[in-house]
Amino acid sequence: MQGLFEALQKKGSESLLLGLNCAIEADPDLHAHMKSLAGKRLELRFPAIPSGEFSVHWSLAADGLLHDLSAGVSRASVEPVDVSLVLTPAFFSGAGMRGVRIEGDASVAEQLSPLMALMKSRVAPLQQAFEASPLPDIVKRAASYVSDEAQLVVNASQMAAHQQELRELRNAIDRFEKRLDLYAASH
Repeated sequence: MQGLFEALQKKGSESLLLGLNCAIEADPDLHAHMKSLAGKRLELRFPAIPSGEFSVHWSLAADGLLHDLSAGVSRASVEPVDVSLVLTPAFFSGAGMRGVRIEGDASVAEQLSPLMALMKSRVAPLQQAFEASPLPDIVKRAASYVSDEAQLVVNASQMAAHQQELRELRNAIDRFEKRLDLYAASH
């Protein structure tokens, strides 16, 4: 399963890079701006995904396009970056740059704001479609049914109650064993 998820991450990273480069080339002002950042390295990190953390490492080339630094390279061997942009869920839900945690060189991050605006404009329609979709509501209802109505899955309060009952049973058994030991010692 992990191999499948890694393949999906790789394909997603490649698609994101290709899409951003096409959009950069299509906007002459942005393309010229990105050329001025040649040689800068950046990391784009998505910490809030089910498998943990996903990140991509890019460098800005003299041609103004992004180039993948992490393809076929282990994360530990990727060279340090000038700036890390950590995209929190708030970034995709309308908070804009307030949903981005910036680590590293703040001036480089500020110069990357047109790229961030481009990314947000490309992602926003997908996010709006997901929010308008009935899928999140269906998932909530299914989870509620499975845990509450059908009781196929134990919820947190049921687990806590069960653990408390086990502790009480363990204490009662310990008390009973001590009584047996006292009775055996007296007879």
